[in-house]
Amino acid sequence: MKKIVLILLILFMVSSCSSGEKEIYILPKDYTGYIILIFNQENGAEKKYEEDKRVYDIPSSGILKTQFKPNFGWSEFSEFYYENSNSKKIPYTYEFKELNADSIVVYGGTTGTANRDLEGTSVVKFSKYYIGNKAQIQDAIDKADSFDYIKIADSTE
Repeated sequence: MKKIVLILLILFMVSSCSSGEKEIYILPKDYTGYIILIFNQENGAEKKYEEDKRVYDIPSSGILKTQFKPNFGWSEFSEFYYENSNSKKIPYTYEFKELNADSIVVYGGTTGTANRDLEGTSVVKFSKYYIGNKAQIQDAIDKADSFDYIKIADSTE
Protein backbone atom coordinates (compact mmCIF):
# COMPACT_ATOMS: atom_id res chain seq x y z
CA MET A 1 0.00 0.00 0.00
CA LYS A 2 2.80 2.45 0.89
CA LYS A 3 4.46 1.71 -2.44
CA ILE A 4 1.26 2.53 -4.35
CA VAL A 5 0.81 5.79 -2.45
CA LEU A 6 4.43 6.74 -3.14
CA ILE A 7 4.07 5.97 -6.86
CA LEU A 8 0.84 8.00 -7.06
CA LEU A 9 2.50 10.90 -5.25
CA ILE A 10 5.45 10.87 -7.65
CA LEU A 11 3.14 10.69 -10.68
CA PHE A 12 1.11 13.61 -9.33
CA MET A 13 4.21 15.72 -8.76
CA VAL A 14 5.62 15.01 -12.23
CA SER A 15 2.32 15.67 -13.98
CA SER A 16 1.78 18.96 -12.12
CA CYS A 17 5.08 20.44 -13.32
CA SER A 18 4.66 22.92 -16.15
CA SER A 19 6.84 22.68 -19.21
CA GLY A 20 9.30 25.40 -20.09
CA GLU A 21 10.41 26.19 -23.62
CA LYS A 22 13.60 24.74 -25.02
CA GLU A 23 16.45 27.24 -25.36
CA ILE A 24 19.49 27.82 -27.56
CA TYR A 25 22.26 30.26 -26.61
CA ILE A 26 24.51 31.54 -29.40
CA LEU A 27 27.77 32.92 -27.99
CA PRO A 28 30.43 35.09 -29.60
CA LYS A 29 33.32 33.05 -30.99
CA ASP A 30 35.57 31.74 -28.18
CA TYR A 31 33.60 33.66 -25.51
CA THR A 32 34.26 32.82 -21.85
CA GLY A 33 32.72 34.47 -18.80
CA TYR A 34 29.21 35.05 -17.54
CA ILE A 35 25.97 35.02 -19.46
CA ILE A 36 23.24 37.12 -17.90
CA LEU A 37 19.73 37.35 -19.27
CA ILE A 38 17.51 40.19 -18.06
CA PHE A 39 13.88 39.33 -18.82
CA ASN A 40 10.76 41.41 -19.60
CA GLN A 41 12.73 44.28 -21.12
CA GLU A 42 10.45 46.37 -23.33
CA ASN A 43 13.42 47.66 -25.35
CA GLY A 44 15.33 44.37 -25.16
CA ALA A 45 16.17 41.96 -27.95
CA GLU A 46 13.07 40.80 -29.77
CA LYS A 47 11.81 37.28 -29.24
CA LYS A 48 13.44 34.87 -31.67
CA TYR A 49 12.69 31.19 -32.27
CA GLU A 50 14.37 28.42 -34.21
CA GLU A 51 11.74 25.75 -34.71
CA ASP A 52 10.23 25.43 -31.21
CA LYS A 53 13.27 26.74 -29.29
CA ARG A 54 13.95 30.19 -27.90
CA VAL A 55 17.15 31.66 -29.32
CA TYR A 56 19.31 34.05 -27.33
CA ASP A 57 22.09 35.80 -29.30
CA ILE A 58 24.52 36.75 -26.55
CA PRO A 59 26.55 39.94 -27.19
CA SER A 60 30.25 40.22 -26.40
CA SER A 61 29.39 41.84 -23.02
CA GLY A 62 27.74 38.57 -21.93
CA ILE A 63 24.60 40.48 -20.90
CA LEU A 64 21.40 40.20 -22.94
CA LYS A 65 18.26 42.16 -22.21
CA THR A 66 15.36 40.31 -23.77
CA GLN A 67 11.64 40.77 -24.30
CA PHE A 68 11.12 37.12 -23.33
CA LYS A 69 9.52 36.38 -19.98
CA PRO A 70 11.46 34.05 -17.64
CA ASN A 71 11.34 30.46 -18.81
CA PHE A 72 10.22 28.63 -15.73
CA GLY A 73 9.10 25.03 -15.83
CA TRP A 74 10.48 21.63 -16.60
CA SER A 75 12.55 21.41 -19.78
CA GLU A 76 15.67 19.87 -21.24
CA PHE A 77 19.06 21.46 -20.59
CA SER A 78 19.61 24.54 -22.69
CA GLU A 79 21.92 24.23 -25.70
CA PHE A 80 25.00 26.44 -26.05
CA TYR A 81 26.95 27.03 -29.26
CA TYR A 82 29.63 29.41 -30.46
CA GLU A 83 28.44 31.53 -33.40
CA ASN A 84 28.99 29.99 -36.82
CA SER A 85 29.59 26.55 -35.28
CA ASN A 86 26.13 25.08 -34.64
CA SER A 87 27.49 21.61 -35.22
CA LYS A 88 29.37 21.43 -31.89
CA LYS A 89 27.41 21.96 -28.73
CA ILE A 90 29.34 23.24 -25.70
CA PRO A 91 29.02 20.60 -22.96
CA TYR A 92 27.10 21.44 -19.78
CA THR A 93 28.10 20.42 -16.26
CA TYR A 94 26.16 21.05 -13.07
CA GLU A 95 28.84 20.10 -10.52
CA PHE A 96 31.44 22.79 -9.83
CA LYS A 97 33.85 20.31 -8.28
CA GLU A 98 33.83 18.37 -11.57
CA LEU A 99 34.96 21.36 -13.64
CA ASN A 100 38.21 20.77 -15.48
CA ALA A 101 41.13 23.19 -15.65
CA ASP A 102 41.44 22.69 -19.41
CA SER A 103 37.97 22.04 -20.84
CA ILE A 104 35.48 24.73 -21.85
CA VAL A 105 32.03 23.96 -20.47
CA VAL A 106 28.78 25.63 -19.48
CA TYR A 107 28.01 25.81 -15.78
CA GLY A 108 25.15 27.29 -13.79
CA GLY A 109 21.62 28.01 -14.80
CA THR A 110 20.46 29.97 -11.77
CA THR A 111 17.57 32.40 -11.78
CA GLY A 112 17.00 35.37 -9.55
CA THR A 113 14.88 38.38 -8.78
CA ALA A 114 16.03 41.83 -7.72
CA ASN A 115 13.47 44.12 -6.09
CA ARG A 116 13.29 47.79 -7.01
CA ASP A 117 11.23 48.48 -3.90
CA LEU A 118 10.76 46.95 -0.47
CA GLU A 119 7.27 45.68 -1.32
CA GLY A 120 8.52 43.72 -4.32
CA THR A 121 6.01 45.37 -6.66
CA SER A 122 8.70 46.20 -9.23
CA VAL A 123 11.22 43.46 -9.89
CA VAL A 124 13.94 42.49 -12.33
CA LYS A 125 14.08 38.80 -13.21
CA PHE A 126 17.31 37.36 -14.51
CA SER A 127 19.20 34.14 -15.13
CA LYS A 128 22.94 33.40 -15.11
CA TYR A 129 25.23 30.86 -16.75
CA TYR A 130 29.00 30.67 -16.95
CA ILE A 131 31.26 29.53 -19.80
CA GLY A 132 34.91 28.54 -19.58
CA ASN A 133 37.33 26.32 -17.72
CA LYS A 134 37.30 26.10 -13.93
CA ALA A 135 39.40 29.25 -13.32
CA GLN A 136 37.47 31.30 -15.89
CA ILE A 137 34.14 30.22 -14.42
CA GLN A 138 35.24 31.06 -10.87
CA ASP A 139 36.33 34.52 -12.04
CA ALA A 140 33.02 35.04 -13.87
CA ILE A 141 31.04 33.97 -10.78
CA ASP A 142 32.95 36.47 -8.63
CA LYS A 143 32.23 39.28 -11.11
CA ALA A 144 28.56 38.43 -11.62
CA ASP A 145 27.94 38.20 -7.87
CA SER A 146 28.89 41.86 -7.51
CA PHE A 147 26.48 43.19 -10.17
CA ASP A 148 23.52 45.46 -9.45
CA TYR A 149 20.86 43.84 -11.64
CA ILE A 150 18.52 46.81 -11.24
CA LYS A 151 21.18 49.13 -12.72
CA ILE A 152 21.84 46.68 -15.56
CA ALA A 153 18.11 46.48 -16.37
CA ASP A 154 17.64 50.26 -16.18
CA SER A 155 20.76 51.19 -18.21
CA THR A 156 20.25 52.33 -21.77
CA GLU A 157 23.15 50.30 -23.14
